[in-house]
Amino acid sequence: MKALLLATDYLKDVDGSFKILETNTSIAIATHFPQNYFNSERFNQFVIDNGITEIYFLIHRGGGNIDSIDLNYNEGDVEDSFFSVVPESVGESITYHIKPSPNDVTPFYIEDASNRLIIRLAYDENALIDETYAKDNFNFLKLISDDDPSLICPTYFNDGLGLSVDTLGQTMRDNGVYPNYIIKKRFPTTNYGEYPKVLKLNTIEDLNSIKDNLLDDEILQEYILNINDLEGGKLKTYRTIQMVYGPNLEVYDIMDPFTHTNKLPIDNTVDYDENGMIQTWERPKFLQKVHNTILNNRFHTYSFTNILLNDNTIKSVNDVMVGDVIKTNALYNLNVDQEHLWKYYSEPSNLVFSGSTTTTTQVVEKDSGSDLALTVKLVLDNGLDFTYGNNGVVLTEDTDGNVKFVEINQLSIGDKVVINHIETDQFESRIITSLIYEYKSVIRYVFDVEESDLYLKVDDSVSPQFYMINHNPAGICSCYVGSNLSCNAPCLSGGECEQMGGICCEVRPKGISDDFGPEFCGPSK
Repeated sequence: MKALLLATDYLKDVDGSFKILETNTSIAIATHFPQNYFNSERFNQFVIDNGITEIYFLIHRGGGNIDSIDLNYNEGDVEDSFFSVVPESVGESITYHIKPSPNDVTPFYIEDASNRLIIRLAYDENALIDETYAKDNFNFLKLISDDDPSLICPTYFNDGLGLSVDTLGQTMRDNGVYPNYIIKKRFPTTNYGEYPKVLKLNTIEDLNSIKDNLLDDEILQEYILNINDLEGGKLKTYRTIQMVYGPNLEVYDIMDPFTHTNKLPIDNTVDYDENGMIQTWERPKFLQKVHNTILNNRFHTYSFTNILLNDNTIKSVNDVMVGDVIKTNALYNLNVDQEHLWKYYSEPSNLVFSGSTTTTTQVVEKDSGSDLALTVKLVLDNGLDFTYGNNGVVLTEDTDGNVKFVEINQLSIGDKVVINHIETDQFESRIITSLIYEYKSVIRYVFDVEESDLYLKVDDSVSPQFYMINHNPAGICSCYVGSNLSCNAPCLSGGECEQMGGICCEVRPKGISDDFGPEFCGPSK
């Protein structure tokens, strides 16, 4: 039985109705604690009722859906992974077919069988749903509008070739000081710095002028803003994930609905330019995607970062030079030669706190570039602040008392981070009481230190007393030697591994025991 996972996004209007925004394939499912959304007992019954004994997942590398399925599986931490909710009746009969790039358009081929459930999470340009409706918002919105125009936001577009919708009418949405219209692109875009365009219009004449000058690949819609449906002061969208399966395209709700919030909460004022468009710094309040391109993971730190030197003096990262020796920690059971496995580091806090020592490391690379970036201030329960870029990596303590490295964008209020006293180097855990986000112009740095990849960032106070341990992460490159191996997540470069007669993977291939390795071919920065 062939199936497709399909995600549909909604907004809740002020009258309580839901408006459909778009539908997507090649989706990232809810990664953390999927058992909160996934009814495994009900799905298990679905598998039994349909005689399923094998499940195949078809996935493209990229877009986040690999981690959605395989989060922490390499270390057996399956309670926080999608793997933990698959039916017990299927056992180990789960196979992952993963293409290394979303640009690989060759169709997947798995022979269908009555006992097989073949679930596609990848985009397929040969599929009607993907190419006609997920990719093309004109076709999707036209389809929904023709069935019931009230199911979508009031909309206008016209491709000049007869494909059009106009349900805006001659009345205008009043969102007060907030924007009331949005312009989107017909096809998917990565130019999030320009699109969608969010604006405030005041007269029907302004609205009609926008309609008359709209490009033939643009969509004009009312901007739905419901101040009674905020989460943490932030606007949000709703997402449903359904499995479309079988020859009759039946629909099964594989997950309960969940929400995504914008990065920043709204406030009582909005800055507009002379054309009524929201200013760049307002975009994270009104949009979920705001950056032009995918962030370059090589950037480790920002101009506002202050680094602890070996003599406990403090220097701004702006002033730190290649060759400088800085202070660092030799963490308990963290092998310097394998520090690129930071994602899998997990040790009891009592052992880390008592068994770690201070040492030195050296700055071996520093490069910079200016950018608009999302920053977050971590406010801790002892009153300290630490400000980071949204892709920083810090040391935390989980609910089981284990110390792990976690990316800043994965932290939540209530999580614990590990800090150290500058003078005594004594460890302690502190609870995050607030996360304060800003979107602003910054100088970003590649900041590579060796042999240890750890550096120490001090708190934001005028006279810092504490530091946090930071990692400048590298890619993971693990070499596995065996027969009939298939990477779930190939490395960018695996030449050394190929010379060893193996394959280079970021995670252990499914079904491969530890007898096959891994032998590590080093970080791929």
